Amino acid sequence: MIQTAPGICDALRSDTRALHDIAEKHPFQTALVAGRVTRHAYGRFLAQMFHVHRTLERCVAQSEHPAVRSVIKSAYFQSIRLTQDLDHIGLDDRSATRGTKRLMAEIESTVAEQPAAALGFHYVLEGSNNGSRYIARSIRLAFNLTEAGTRFLDPYGDDQRSKWLEYRAALDAVNMTPVESAIVLDAAARMFRGVTALCDDLNPETQHGD
Repeated sequence: MIQTAPGICDALRSDTRALHDIAEKHPFQTALVAGRVTRHAYGRFLAQMFHVHRTLERCVAQSEHPAVRSVIKSAYFQSIRLTQDLDHIGLDDRSATRGTKRLMAEIESTVAEQPAAALGFHYVLEGSNNGSRYIARSIRLAFNLTEAGTRFLDPYGDDQRSKWLEYRAALDAVNMTPVESAIVLDAAARMFRGVTALCDDLNPETQHGD
C-alpha cells in the first residue's frame, strides 16, 4: 500500500518560512509596503507578476493532473486583474526582467516534468494575497488610487480570509504520496526564490515619492 502524507499546508508553511521571511523583508517589498516606490516601479512590479501568473495559469489550464485541476480553479487566476491594473497605471514597458524570465522558464520546465509542482508554485502566489492587502492600502494612499490599480494586490477584499481557508482546505484534502509532497514543497521554495530574484531586478528602481 502507498503511504500518503497528511495535509500539506502546514508543511508548506513551516518548510518555507525562512524563504518567506527573506522575500517579505526584501528592500523592494518593504518599500512597497511603505508606499515608497515610484509609480513606474510599482507598474514594473505588476508587469513581472503578470508574466509569472500568466505562465503558471497556462500550465494549470493545460494540466491533466487531478489534484491541480481540483485545487487551482480559474477564479484564482490573477492575470486579468493584473492587466486591468497595468492599463490603469498606464505603464508602457511591460517587458520581463532577467529574473522573471528565469522564473517563467523554471515554472514551465518543472511543471512539464512534475505536474504536481503547480500546486507548490501556486500556493505561494495565492498565499501572498494575505499580506498584499496591506501593500494595497499603502499604494492607494501613495498614488491616490481606489480599487482600480490595486485589484491584483487585493483581489478578494473582505473575503480574503474565507477564500484562503477555502483554498487551504482544498489543498489539504489532496492525498499525496511522499514523493508528490516533496515535489510540491520544492516548487514552493523555487517560487519564493524566484520572486526574490525578480525583486532584485526591480530594487534599483525603488525611490521615495512618485
